[in-house]
Amino acid sequence: MSNDVAYCIAAIGHDGDPKSALPSFDAVRAYLSAKRNEWADEYAEVCIDHPEVVGSIPVGGPGVWLRNRWGSEVEVGVGRDVWFLIRLQPRPSRLCSDGPSLAGRLVFYLDGGQYTDFEGSDLVSADAAKRVLRRWLDLNEFPDDGRADAG
Repeated sequence: MSNDVAYCIAAIGHDGDPKSALPSFDAVRAYLSAKRNEWADEYAEVCIDHPEVVGSIPVGGPGVWLRNRWGSEVEVGVGRDVWFLIRLQPRPSRLCSDGPSLAGRLVFYLDGGQYTDFEGSDLVSADAAKRVLRRWLDLNEFPDDGRADAG
């Protein structure tokens, strides 16, 4: 797949396959939503088959790798209200957070399914994450200090 002109390339896991070429911000939002919904359906099936695990694991969502047209890369842990967002490339990597209200810890399945547990200070509200992603995709700007409101 040629990714020279794509607005965004997306995959589950770091630079994973299959890759999807997404032409717009609306397409990126739809892709992220679809992947979260697929993951939630799979998680629900596990809970039906194994009811003893329901409520025992704090769940955030799946990790999605994105590359913009400038070659910058992020990984997004797509949750319902709280997300994880880190710029991977260019180095140094930058974590984005707005310190959302969160009791306890939250788990995301990053880099293709790795169980990754976070404190609230490492996470960002869904609305702020979408604003940061939009600026990153449209302008290649990511908050230098990691604060979601700095973008």
